[in-house]
Amino acid sequence: IPLCCSGATSCFALYSAKVTLAAKQWAVLDTGENDTVYEGSQFSRHANLLNQHAGTCAALSLISAVATYEAVKDWRGYRKLPSLDHIENWLLKRPLPFFARTTVLCTAAFSLICVKNVNGGLQFLQPSQPVIVSQNRRKDP
Repeated sequence: IPLCCSGATSCFALYSAKVTLAAKQWAVLDTGENDTVYEGSQFSRHANLLNQHAGTCAALSLISAVATYEAVKDWRGYRKLPSLDHIENWLLKRPLPFFARTTVLCTAAFSLICVKNVNGGLQFLQPSQPVIVSQNRRKDP
């Protein structure tokens, strides 16, 4: 379980970095040409949504990292037990599963509140890319 949690943490972190790079590219997009319908403000809005999505993914990475820490603490407790029955009894004695402990829930609340305050919102789903339509379409004779 700790390895799966650490894998999820890595995936969230890498994806967040990728979305941050995409947001920077959308933010610097040159709209000075006359062949696009979208103005700079719409590209900036899309970049802002991507920044919100990247921040949300970074918060999910942090939450996953804390869950990984809790899972490792559990694993250290049950790794040397002789059978699955002993492991099951050990886990039943724990008051909460690793992902519902106070540290994980507090990290989730704090990190998501911080992302909302810094980026202006949370964006769990990737925003769809605006469609760029050419104004100077050729008219067939």
